[in-house]
Amino acid sequence: MSVTIFSTTDLKKLLFNGWWALKLVWSTNAIMTAGLVMSAVVRALIPAGLAVFARGLINVFVGNFGFTVGLDAILPWFLLGFGITILEATAPLAQRFCTQRLHDDMNIRITSDILSHAEKLDLAFFENAAKRDLLDRAQQSPAEPFMAFVAECQSGVTNLLQTLSLAALLAVVEPLVLLALAPLALPYLVFHWRLSKRRYQEEYHRTPRRRWTRYFVSLLTGRQSVAEIKLLDLSPYLRTMFESLLKEFRERDRR
Repeated sequence: MSVTIFSTTDLKKLLFNGWWALKLVWSTNAIMTAGLVMSAVVRALIPAGLAVFARGLINVFVGNFGFTVGLDAILPWFLLGFGITILEATAPLAQRFCTQRLHDDMNIRITSDILSHAEKLDLAFFENAAKRDLLDRAQQSPAEPFMAFVAECQSGVTNLLQTLSLAALLAVVEPLVLLALAPLALPYLVFHWRLSKRRYQEEYHRTPRRRWTRYFVSLLTGRQSVAEIKLLDLSPYLRTMFESLLKEFRERDRR
């Protein structure tokens, strides 16, 4: 199903899910979550900081044009640039470290919660054909899509803060340029919103076909089934079905 509507309902749902994910990771490891948030904020403010550094340094030389510029005039700006460079180098490392630690902790937390919930379910739930996709998602590293969502949220917040900080700086330096660029922001936002939602829905609806691909691979490589597959000469058929599904994924990704 294609997505062509930018609705406030989707935005509210995204904000609700983002807040829920933040509370979950915070309750699991507050220190790593705080580090992840701080690294995102630092990375968002670095471009504006570099712009301030460059502007201040240029103003020092332009303001003293024809005169010797003293070290006391440029030293603060050099220290600012050095500090921003250090933050630019260390922030991605801190983000990667916190993300990996949170991934390990959330893998334990989410998997344990799923197993605890599974203990309380009736046998009929597992035999229900309508629940196969849900069970398949629960069995395929459930922490992976959750942390992918957290990473996307962090990236979105970083880009938003980066845009706001640069816009504020641009408004101070040249407000007219900001007014000229403002009308382009909404179409850009809508485009990326639709693209992200379409990717999510496409991946969500691929669950049954991905389960078939794993089934074909298990039949062709499984110790209990390989003898029967060879006896009935089913390998070409299963391989063709497997390749057709992967080619379908590839063609849809290229659209």
